[in-house]
Amino acid sequence: MTDYRTGGRPRTTLCLVLALLVGCSGETIDGLKKKVGEGVDKVKNVGQEASGQVADQVAGANSYLQLEMGEALDAKACFVSLTQLPGSRPAVLQLTSYSDAQRESFPSVLIWAEVPSHKPDSLAGQKVKARIYVQAKADGPVWQSAPGEPIEVSITKAGAQEFAGEIASGKIVSSDGGAGVEVRGKFGGALR
Repeated sequence: MTDYRTGGRPRTTLCLVLALLVGCSGETIDGLKKKVGEGVDKVKNVGQEASGQVADQVAGANSYLQLEMGEALDAKACFVSLTQLPGSRPAVLQLTSYSDAQRESFPSVLIWAEVPSHKPDSLAGQKVKARIYVQAKADGPVWQSAPGEPIEVSITKAGAQEFAGEIASGKIVSSDGGAGVEVRGKFGGALR
C-alpha cells in the first residue's frame, strides 16, 4: 500500500529526475542553461518590439504625411523632430514616416531642412529649403530632391503638440536614372 503522506509516486518521480541530473554532464546542464537564457532573451525582444510598435501607433495616430508624385503616397505616420546642433550651426527639422530605422515601413519618407531656430513656436509661417527622400517600396528606387535644388517647405503650424506644413511643388529624381517628377504634399504630427 502506498502512503500518500510520504510521497509515493512523487518520491519516485523525484528519484528519476535526480538520477537523470546526476547522469548529465556539466556541459549538458550548461547547454540547457544557455538555451533557457536564449529563450528568455527572445521573449524579452518580442515584448520590446510589440511595445515599440504600440508606442509608434500611438505617437503617429493623429499624424499624416501625404505626397503627390505622379501617384498619391500616404505614409503611415509623420514623426517630427527639431534638433539644435552644437555651436553656431543652425537647427534641423526632420520629418520621417518612421520612428527609427528599425521600424521603417513603406512608403518611406525623410524630409530634412535647416531652420532658423530650435524653438518650435518661432517657426510658424516660415518657409525653408528641404531635402526630400522617398522610397515607395522596399525594393524600389529612392527618389530625392535634385542636387542643388532643395524644395520649399512652408511651416503652417508649429508647436509642441502640433506641427504642420506644406511641401511646395519641386522636382525629385530617381536613383535608377529615370526621369524626374514633380512632388508636392502636406504633413502634420506632434513634435517628439
